[in-house]
Amino acid sequence: MARRFGGRHSVKRRGWFGLFALALLFGASGQGARAEQQGPAAGAGMFSPPPVPMLLTRELRRWLSDGKQVVSRRSYEVRFVPEAAGYRVDGRLVAVDVEVPPHLEALAAVERARSDEGLFPLHLTPRGLIAEQRAAAVSNGSQTRSLVDTMIAKSPLPSALRGSIKGFVATLLAHPEMASGHWPAELFHPMTGSRREVRNYALADGSPATSTVSIEAQGDGPGGLLQKCHRVVITEAGGSVQRSEENWTLRPRASGGANGA
Repeated sequence: MARRFGGRHSVKRRGWFGLFALALLFGASGQGARAEQQGPAAGAGMFSPPPVPMLLTRELRRWLSDGKQVVSRRSYEVRFVPEAAGYRVDGRLVAVDVEVPPHLEALAAVERARSDEGLFPLHLTPRGLIAEQRAAAVSNGSQTRSLVDTMIAKSPLPSALRGSIKGFVATLLAHPEMASGHWPAELFHPMTGSRREVRNYALADGSPATSTVSIEAQGDGPGGLLQKCHRVVITEAGGSVQRSEENWTLRPRASGGANGA
């Protein structure tokens, strides 16, 4: 029988689930399945990216239980290089901006320091799908996991609830798409329009979890490249509903700086 937590305890429980989900959300980057195992086909038309450097920006927003937001913006200079199997995407992190409430500053410091080393290069199919994503450096994930473990150890929660949260964390680590941790396979050559996908999971204790992903994209940039992509991920687990939103943009990078100004 599922445990019930009511009133103030239920609110606290939802808050802790959300906090740990947030830690993993910030720490995960570039982890995902191969293109043939996830996502729809690439957008219509030929994929022929320009040789000039582009600025790829990912803005991630998450709402906390008190209504406040955390925002992370990461910008990368990327170049598309033709290769035998399609294209190679070389990239480097050029800007990071993190906005959090004061009590989450320790988590923000981890996000600002995360280098994304090992994320690039990415390899694309001839149609522009990400063929396989490389996980970011192990040190990034280890640092985030260490922070989560410390947060759990210091949390004023009963041991049974700590076990439930550890199960939730384990599920997010096994399925990064639940926390927006992976990049959409069709990111660089998306299908124009909207789509929605619902996935069901089971936590370590057997309780259900659901992830609903909605994507709206514009892929009419030069050579069929992404212009804008908006993704919403809603995760329901442990009596908690977590919502995050991502906004991706891709445009030629001007010589004026990281923001392309």
